[in-house]
Amino acid sequence: MASEGPRNLILEEGIFLLEDPEIGRRVHEFDENKFPFQTEECLDFIEKNILNDTRIRETVKFCVDRPGLGFLKALGPNPYHVFCFNSTTGSKEGIDQTSSKKDDANLLVVQLLSPGSEMVYYKASHQYPLKVKPASIGLLEVQKESLEKGHIERLEVTMKDGGFAIVDGRLGFGITQGMGIMVGFTVEEKVKLWPKMRLLGTKSVKQKLMRMTHDGIYMNFGFVDLPSRGEGDKV
Repeated sequence: MASEGPRNLILEEGIFLLEDPEIGRRVHEFDENKFPFQTEECLDFIEKNILNDTRIRETVKFCVDRPGLGFLKALGPNPYHVFCFNSTTGSKEGIDQTSSKKDDANLLVVQLLSPGSEMVYYKASHQYPLKVKPASIGLLEVQKESLEKGHIERLEVTMKDGGFAIVDGRLGFGITQGMGIMVGFTVEEKVKLWPKMRLLGTKSVKQKLMRMTHDGIYMNFGFVDLPSRGEGDKV
């Protein structure tokens, strides 16, 4: 798959998506394991679903110059609300001042979706100023009246067996059913200014992360130091 096709869809519509039962299965397993974000299992999850998946990895690298992985977040259903991940220079009234120019996303989000996920996307909403306010889940909530403009189109998607979507961070979306792991990317210089995601500072985790840094994607992780326990994995 050429990366230019997905990039053009993200540029025009704000979203590129595919069903993929294998990704759905892995997301379900990650959920069943209670989202072990601080462990080596998290790095394995990123490696299998992002770095080793050429469809996703090459699209990210094609859309974001010198990309850095900046956040991981699990989101569940919230059927009555629409969210987006970022807006630029909002006013006191909460109006997003994002340019309507069709340019590359300064925040790209890979949504890894569980089997049975039902999503709503507002295609082309990334091209318009949206009225937003902070949401309790750490995102921005989009006021629905600001989605009734221009060429914005509501798209309902059911991922029966799971899959993934790659979205411009400005795009309005909602989760009606199921859940997703959100993986955020922006340029490395910006990611380095964000708070680091924390991993348990075991020897195996550090070695794993070191092996994963050669794919041209900066990984914004830090470590939680652990006391030495004599037996088992050393810190």
